[in-house]
Amino acid sequence: MRFRFCRDLDCPNWILPEISTLAKIYEKILKLTFDAKFEHAAGLCWSYEEKQSPLQDSWRTRSLRLNHLDAVSWRVDQTLSSSELQQVSEPLVHLKFTMREGD
Repeated sequence: MRFRFCRDLDCPNWILPEISTLAKIYEKILKLTFDAKFEHAAGLCWSYEEKQSPLQDSWRTRSLRLNHLDAVSWRVDQTLSSSELQQVSEPLVHLKFTMREGD
């Protein structure tokens, strides 16, 4: 059985050795990146284990904190007609959120 290339054409002779070379390079790249990821993950785990309690305390105080809303007000500005303007623009909505002090 022959190797087919580009719509059932015969593959040029120089491509087959190149495919083999690329496969070897790819295997080496996979090995290097896998080793690098493993060493990186081990470093993160070690750092986390060493500082687990202080990190968790810090995350508890800083995460999932929502600002408290005191009030919401809104206003719609719309010009129905004007003798000064040639074209009347669309309505404009103003929203105002008032947050509680100290948050």
